[in-house]
Amino acid sequence: MAQPLREPSMGFTDIVRGLLDDTQRLIRDEIALARSEVRQNIKSAVAGAAVLAIGGVFAVVGFIYVALMAVFLISLVLPAWLAALIIGFFLLIVGGIMLLVGMNMLSKATAKPEETIETLREDREWLRRQMR
Repeated sequence: MAQPLREPSMGFTDIVRGLLDDTQRLIRDEIALARSEVRQNIKSAVAGAAVLAIGGVFAVVGFIYVALMAVFLISLVLPAWLAALIIGFFLLIVGGIMLLVGMNMLSKATAKPEETIETLREDREWLRRQMR
C-alpha cells in the first residue's frame, strides 16, 4: 500500500534557508546603498573643490588689482616699497583666512556612508529578532 503524500511542513532547515536568503539579499542591498551613498558624497566633494578652486582664482586676480591700487594710493603718502610691504602683509593675512575657510569646507565632505551604517544597525537588530 502506498503511503499518502504528506503536506510539506516548514522544517528547521527551510526556516534557516529562508533566513539566509533574506540575509544575503539584505547584505547585497546594503552594499548597493553604500556604493550609491559614497558616490554621492564624492560628487559633492568634487563639486565643492571645483567651486573653491574657481573662486580662489577669481579672488587672486581681484586681490592683485586691489593690491596694486592700494600700493599706488599709499605710495602717494609713503615710499613705494613701504606701501607694497603693508599691502603684502595684508594679503597674506586674507589668504590665510581663505585657506582656513576652504579647508573647513572640504573637511565637512565625508566618504563615510552614514545612511548605510544606520540601516546596517537596523538590519542587525532585525536579524537578532528573527533568530529568537
